[in-house]
Amino acid sequence: MSRSNPSEDSRTPNPAVKFFEWSGQNGNLTYYDKTEKKKIEVKLPFTFLPISRLVCLKGYNDDSKTSYWSNEVKDIQKDPFTVQSVTGGANNKQIRTVAQGLYKDIKPTLDSLDISYVESLYIGVKEANKLELCNFQIKGSAIGSWITFCKNNKIWEIAVSIKSSVDKKKGAVKYKEPVYTSIVKISEAMQKEAIDLDLHLNEYLFDYLQRNHSQGTTQATDISKPAVNEPKQENNASDKPAFDNSKPKEAQHVEVIDNGADITFAGENAPDEF
Repeated sequence: MSRSNPSEDSRTPNPAVKFFEWSGQNGNLTYYDKTEKKKIEVKLPFTFLPISRLVCLKGYNDDSKTSYWSNEVKDIQKDPFTVQSVTGGANNKQIRTVAQGLYKDIKPTLDSLDISYVESLYIGVKEANKLELCNFQIKGSAIGSWITFCKNNKIWEIAVSIKSSVDKKKGAVKYKEPVYTSIVKISEAMQKEAIDLDLHLNEYLFDYLQRNHSQGTTQATDISKPAVNEPKQENNASDKPAFDNSKPKEAQHVEVIDNGADITFAGENAPDEF
């Protein structure tokens, strides 16, 4: 806000251009196009450079038509979540806080409301030979294999490609799980662009995380260092956490928005060099 425009929102907007999600039903990625007001499907392969990792919480209850979301945090063992819900239409929308605190303390409430642990991965996606900053909301059928991939790869030194998916089944539920592969050859130009995106993102995150900490009671987190805490992994086709986040391992940033923008690096085959 300012004297000339007291109603202006002074908060820095999220710099990510698009927010991608994995479709376990179709085996591809999607993002919400605000201009066209619809979800856009992105065919595989999909290749990106990991920029930064955070965590948020999201959910939707079909019976009550209730959406749930939270702030993004960097370390679920130290940083509190504020989980809110929205019900009703545009003319009678009601927003309320349903849980607040550290993940381990509010997990019973999250489970009862089917609210999922989501890794908010900020990524660089090649568009017209340059990197664009985007976000990949990793949850449900996409997160279990991602956690395993991160444990076996130095993700800050590689690019990642999703070239295919594998069919999975849990009970009566069938779904597709993404297969993450590494690209170890990164051009100097792409590496420099990725670092520039990270620096730009950190400007936003510094304000964002400090603002959220000012509303909580836990100590601040140094956003210059990764701090993702990964819960116990499970095979799960739903959008519930693919692991028990009460024992996390290293997280970074994320934002709970069901909309996004656009960005992709596709083609007949994923490249051997990024």
